[in-house]
Amino acid sequence: MYKHIVVGGTFDGIHGGHQRFLTEVFSQGAQVTIGLTSEVYIRRFKKDKGVTPYSRRYNALTSWLRKHHF
Repeated sequence: MYKHIVVGGTFDGIHGGHQRFLTEVFSQGAQVTIGLTSEVYIRRFKKDKGVTPYSRRYNALTSWLRKHHF
């Protein structure tokens, strides 16, 4: 087990891949820090206009984490 794992992503829709990834991360780390891609970063580097707003992605991610007791 690791003391601290840091991961990041856009998490635009918490799909099965995200769920498996996050479950594995939490099973391997005593502490986990998740960075959520900002809208500024997306506009600047990804130029993807189809991404859900930050606040909705944040709420979906934190809701999923709470539901699974992470």
